[in-house]
Amino acid sequence: MLRGGALPRRSLALVGALAALAGLVALSALWTESVPLTALETQRAVLYVAAALAAVAVTAPDRRHALLAGVLAGAVTVALWNLALRIRDAGELVDLGNRGVLAQPVGYENALALLCVLGLLLALGLRGRPELRAAAGVPLAAVLSASGSRAGWLALGVGALVLLALEPRALRAPGLLLGATGAAVVAAVTPTLEPDVALDRAEAGALPLAAALVALALLAAAVALAGPRVAAFLPLPDEAGRGLRLAALAALGLLLAAGVVGVGDQRRGYWEVALDQARDNPVLGDGAGTFVRHWLAERDVPIGARDAHGLFVETLGELGPLGLALVVVVLALPFLSARRTPVAAAALAAFATHAAFDWDWEMPVVTLPALFCAAALVLTDERAATVRLPLAGVAVVLALLAVPGLVGEDALARGESAATRGDYARAASAYRRARTALPWDTEPLLGVAIAEAGARNPRAARAAIDDALDLDRGDPRLWLLLAELTTGAERVRALERVEELDPLGAPPRGG
Repeated sequence: MLRGGALPRRSLALVGALAALAGLVALSALWTESVPLTALETQRAVLYVAAALAAVAVTAPDRRHALLAGVLAGAVTVALWNLALRIRDAGELVDLGNRGVLAQPVGYENALALLCVLGLLLALGLRGRPELRAAAGVPLAAVLSASGSRAGWLALGVGALVLLALEPRALRAPGLLLGATGAAVVAAVTPTLEPDVALDRAEAGALPLAAALVALALLAAAVALAGPRVAAFLPLPDEAGRGLRLAALAALGLLLAAGVVGVGDQRRGYWEVALDQARDNPVLGDGAGTFVRHWLAERDVPIGARDAHGLFVETLGELGPLGLALVVVVLALPFLSARRTPVAAAALAAFATHAAFDWDWEMPVVTLPALFCAAALVLTDERAATVRLPLAGVAVVLALLAVPGLVGEDALARGESAATRGDYARAASAYRRARTALPWDTEPLLGVAIAEAGARNPRAARAAIDDALDLDRGDPRLWLLLAELTTGAERVRALERVEELDPLGAPPRGG
């Protein structure tokens, strides 16, 4: 029994591992290739520490299901928001290169899919009225189907298997039957809500098929695990129940195999560059956030990528073995209490699976819910209350450190919007506000330079570029803009630097 309201040991271990990871991210500024990129990663890591600390400090173990219900409510809200936007814009054509429009309010379809997966697993396993949980699952399944995320289906399969393994009874049969039926219906309907040009025919045809397979697998699992309430109106002999159980496991196994093959194929190039980065700096890595620099220098296709689309391989390249070990501890430690809150373990397993194939760690919209699931797990190893106001105060202070980032990102978005409209004066003003909030970042200065160049103020644009280069001389975008603002030998030197940093992105010398 705890005394004085102290935190459980596993709660402290989880927060401690996150704090150690944040400390390593910040410390990597001493050897990083780009201080601005590392500063951005540090700010995000501190936010994660604050969120985990707040969750374990103010949530009593007997209220952990309320924490998970909050995550579910947030996921459903986002899914309904996205469906409303899809229906509103169903008649508009969306450019293939701007798929983020279809993923609002998240902005990235794979992250939106993962959030829906977390919500679906919580809807399946949380306590409460099965009809309400099934109703919550319908918009989540609809958005997951429309997203076309193969990694999302893979994560759902892993999470479902974990839930089945830990607590088969958590899949309440009536709610699951309704939810699976709803998923099968929306799987056939939601592709029609998406503009034809947003997906090629092969992908568009695969979406309803994949969704139907998942729905059938869940339906088979529900029938196989059906309790007395379902048996009353759907009696099955024992042989049929065993057969359906095997069919469910086989369908989920095929889903996992297809996901591994399909998801990994397109990311192999990113992973190879990240592994090269790890081999070049096998002890400490190159510093948090620096994958993008290696990608630009080594890529063999003209595709941009800020992240390696894989949390573990990217961490190895940027922070070395110690960073990778800390990430593994953060994600693995909560599973020591997996049997006490199976639904949280299933959601966390789904997140870890998806994060292995995408850049989820850089998106708080999905990482924060996963950390709340982790907190719900570690809170189950003690019975005492865990309300600790001083620690909650520390969490608030840490969270406040993220405020400048939020202000700066908002100003950057406003500046980009104004520049797109051709309102360069307003854009420059917004970018300068972002510069005040983010003095370590080169993005506001780059925005100022672009806006001033558009307003035909080359001297002001050049001054902004010079200030940005003082912060980071490894960003090829800065050198490219400098080349556009200069002539003669200075322009040649700038283009040479672009070619060195980003060979595929460098324009012809005479251009």
